[in-house]
Amino acid sequence: MDALQAIARRKSTRGFTAEQISDKQLETLLFAGDAAPKAGGTAGSVHISVIQNKELLGKLIKAAAQAFNEGEGFTPFYNAPTLLVLSGKNDTPYNGAGANVACAGENILIAATALGLGSVYLTGFLAAFSVAPELINEVGIPEGFTPLAGVITGYAAEKDFMEKEIKAGEYVNYVR
Repeated sequence: MDALQAIARRKSTRGFTAEQISDKQLETLLFAGDAAPKAGGTAGSVHISVIQNKELLGKLIKAAAQAFNEGEGFTPFYNAPTLLVLSGKNDTPYNGAGANVACAGENILIAATALGLGSVYLTGFLAAFSVAPELINEVGIPEGFTPLAGVITGYAAEKDFMEKEIKAGEYVNYVR
């Protein structure tokens, strides 16, 4: 699948099977995230924590549920087996940490689609870290980095990846 096909087929997946992605797929996703553009050309400005441990995923879900006053059954990760926590370096030039993380996340989403995986870009779960700040260490976020987003991925429970027509959207204007 070429890049434009992956962009056209990408969608947020809200249901996953329990099957874990392969190490080779994970390696490809991490390469895609690392290959993203970085504000100021700052290598090492994005850190990716790979969470595949069910116990730790459960702790993050519990803390996020507490932050949002949600009860049992709260599933911010839609049962995905892999969470990639994307953290930005606090001293990124031009305040580019958020942009760097967003670019890495988008690359990962497109790569996941190209690999036949489902994925979702997330930020809401980050509230878990305000309720349980010790989870920052458990997730492995290095000193000097702030968690800014996440991508969940795995095999989609529904395999409906309909290709969208690629065209300029209604929110585009031209000044020529």
